[in-house]
Amino acid sequence: MMAQSLTFLVAGGLGGQGDTCSDPIQIACEGTFAWDNAPATTSGFDGGDALTCMSPANADLSATGQIHGDLFFDWTAPCDGDFRFDTEGSAEATNTRLSVHLGNSCSAVCIASDDDSGVTPATSSSLTTPLLAGDRCLIQLGSWSSTDVRGDGVLNITNMLGACPSCGLSDFLGCSPASPHYLGGWATLVNSSFFTGAGSGMHLECTDGPPGEFGLFLISTDHSSSLPIFNGVLCLDSPFGRYNSKVAANQGLPQLNSAGLFDAAGVLQNVAGTSTVGSGFDVPLELPFSPAGQTISPGDTWAFQCWFRDRVGTPPVPGSSANFSDSLRITF
Repeated sequence: MMAQSLTFLVAGGLGGQGDTCSDPIQIACEGTFAWDNAPATTSGFDGGDALTCMSPANADLSATGQIHGDLFFDWTAPCDGDFRFDTEGSAEATNTRLSVHLGNSCSAVCIASDDDSGVTPATSSSLTTPLLAGDRCLIQLGSWSSTDVRGDGVLNITNMLGACPSCGLSDFLGCSPASPHYLGGWATLVNSSFFTGAGSGMHLECTDGPPGEFGLFLISTDHSSSLPIFNGVLCLDSPFGRYNSKVAANQGLPQLNSAGLFDAAGVLQNVAGTSTVGSGFDVPLELPFSPAGQTISPGDTWAFQCWFRDRVGTPPVPGSSANFSDSLRITF
């Protein structure tokens, strides 16, 4: 399993995704999820249990009992465990409230909440609750009162019984090493990793490609194939999907476009705006298959490979051929 080393901004925006229980932001696996509640509204959502979730409906807590500038996240437990949710390490919105609700969206019922638990800083929130693999949760967090500073914060999710094995990679590299491109190197996905952000939680990186050439990512259910095409080998089984501009336009989902160009160092730089770090591709939950609407679910296994333009001839002619990276198979 690769380290979950990246932290991504996943929330914030007046009336945008995450601002209501009916439109939560989807996050996956364990790790640190960055958020910004500066522009968020206050929903008054209590998850059907005013006492547990500190709703203003609880007379003992008064109006300050609700979570102000609250944001919502849709998260599914990737394995059995005692899961800790906390806001420790938040930079600006340090005086927080936090609640976890079992169920889907606004029908979720509160099972645990906390405010000012005494972690670092002392006004951070922290709670631990037992969950089973597949338990779908609505996470609600925000500020303690209407006058507290809002802004950047983090949500940390940790299984106290040990990291979930499904949040890792299986059969990591296939077709390795890949066929060399015209400059002699071979493109690889070895630097891909799970990240702690929105979407599927998987970030693909393709390195050591031919500078200046165009590339995009492919997906399939497995990578047991070995089909020579142009200068390389397609490892993905049929049928496979393409994260390209045509599919993205047909489905009305720009996040399905992974188009990029290899820079001078051979790193695929994303030109479609679908990578938070600029290079590679943040794999969305949505799948580039027909019919539209299919998504990656916890426990699914998917394989990925990078297709890119290559050259043949003497001297090599730009765009005269194509090639593939090695492949990897991931269990979500």
